[in-house]
Amino acid sequence: MTSRLACVRWMCSTSITTRKQQASSAKQTIQQPAASVCGPHARQGPQYLDESWINETVQLIPRMKVWIDKYYPGTKLAIGEWSWGGEKSMSGALAIADVLGICGREGVDMASYWTFPPVHTPAAQAFAMFTHYND
Repeated sequence: MTSRLACVRWMCSTSITTRKQQASSAKQTIQQPAASVCGPHARQGPQYLDESWINETVQLIPRMKVWIDKYYPGTKLAIGEWSWGGEKSMSGALAIADVLGICGREGVDMASYWTFPPVHTPAAQAFAMFTHYND
């Protein structure tokens, strides 16, 4: 038996320059932490209007699941690459923890984080908290 897999990217909708700055520095503007923390919700909530250039509701995972059920029943959902930047900040770590929880809650079959968070950063601690919650 073979399995089919629908794969999408899930990235922060701020500019690439902003994301690179977030990933390389703990210094952030006032807008960057808000974008990191609010971003995952913007992609999910049916009433949450994305505050980026998208400027509409996204509902990425629920929308993908509806399309899969309608056009390709039985296909698994993967997020082949996701990142919200800000790995050295608490807001980035909160976004990571939020995305991990959303993927679990929504039944995503596979998700791959883009790159590996630097050791001893808030982002690495978010992964550790999620993967070792009962240690």
